[in-house]
Amino acid sequence: VEAMKHGAFYYIAKPFRNEELIMRVRNHVQLKLARDLIKKYSETYKDSRNNMMAMFLKLSRDMEA
Repeated sequence: VEAMKHGAFYYIAKPFRNEELIMRVRNHVQLKLARDLIKKYSETYKDSRNNMMAMFLKLSRDMEA
């Protein structure tokens, strides 16, 4: 419980099986990679959206002129 207060998601009680430990570590690595990829695509989408909005605003102003 104390570890959970400091950010741990869960703990593995001793004695543990090597295959379980490897599986849990592999799952967490995959989750980390997926979160990083989502963050990257989210930032890319945000930048693309901002660029498109700026382009549309410029086109709108140009059409009014």
